[in-house]
Amino acid sequence: MPDRQQAWSERKAQIMAAYAAQFCATLSAGTAVWLVDGHAGPASYGAGRWQVPGAPIQIAEHAAQLAQNLGRAIRCLLITPDPAHVAALQSALASLGEQVLIWPGEWAALLPDTLRQLGAGAALVVLDGAMLYPVSGSLEHLARRLAKTEVLVRYQRQSVAALLAAREDEAARRPSEAALDALFGARSWRTVVAGASDEAERDLQLRDLYVLRLLELRGGRFKWAAACPIHTSWGELEYDLVFATPDRAAGTALNAVLYQVEGRRAEDPDAYLRQQTAGRPRQTSLFDAAPPSARALREAKIAAIVESLSVIATTQPRLWSYADLFDQLLRGGWFGHLTNEHLQAGCQVLQAAGRLQRVSQGHSWDAATLIRLRGDPAEPEISKA
Repeated sequence: MPDRQQAWSERKAQIMAAYAAQFCATLSAGTAVWLVDGHAGPASYGAGRWQVPGAPIQIAEHAAQLAQNLGRAIRCLLITPDPAHVAALQSALASLGEQVLIWPGEWAALLPDTLRQLGAGAALVVLDGAMLYPVSGSLEHLARRLAKTEVLVRYQRQSVAALLAAREDEAARRPSEAALDALFGARSWRTVVAGASDEAERDLQLRDLYVLRLLELRGGRFKWAAACPIHTSWGELEYDLVFATPDRAAGTALNAVLYQVEGRRAEDPDAYLRQQTAGRPRQTSLFDAAPPSARALREAKIAAIVESLSVIATTQPRLWSYADLFDQLLRGGWFGHLTNEHLQAGCQVLQAAGRLQRVSQGHSWDAATLIRLRGDPAEPEISKA
């Protein structure tokens, strides 16, 4: 079984490969494109017949193939904090020449050089090191670039919790609070910490604050942001992958990619069993309950979506377009875990319960379909469009 680093490396490569073409499709033909891995790992994992290429190799080779297919300039910048990776990456990617730049060092230290290298080119940046990435600093500079820039950044709830716990030590209190101020780009995290009822609620609200702060940066160009929880192969929360973009449509596009890589596992019976056994081999017994089927897991997911829609119906009982409702769910915790089929099934459940009125004529669902969510099923329906 791949270790955690290898498992995420494979998923990172899948995400970048699947989304890069969609990112390029939003740009004019003459715009140069950069794919930036701000924490590039090793060139390969395993040895001998079990050796597989690491994410930096897969991303760079895919970028080269995509550049050829599209007939446009697409280059990679790989920044690796481990000097031991550099020689292997250079050797493996030598045939790509100037299409790939490999820089040893830390992302924060190399940020000024990175911004100069990107120039006026559009950039898709992934920052997935185990460290925290402060809003004040590198993310702030990326958000203010005039050229289209999208970021995928790792947010580690455990690391934030460790900084909060360090405040109990008088000697560590001031540096910990300064680090938190920089992380969130504001002091508003204090209000969240003071108002949370428990640690789980606090950690989730702080993650949501981090996402919000990316949209509030003065002079920033990010207009849409959301977080996708990333889990281990046995279902344990590893971290949140935060996406920020100046293009709202990009959120829907990346959501489809993340669902294939991450979200669909919630409907996989094998993944369910791994979660129940924490990745250990499972010993079966005649008295064990049968594991849920794919259908049962999907029905449980639909029920959770219906619950989220019911909250929206209660708190925001108004007219929605289907596209706006889908977007609301993505930003409200379903990013990477929602498909059109899921939402349509949830809408049909609410419709049968009298909590949703389909205002548009017809039976198909599309972005412009008008939907009215009702807090009270007894409310009269409105005339159909």
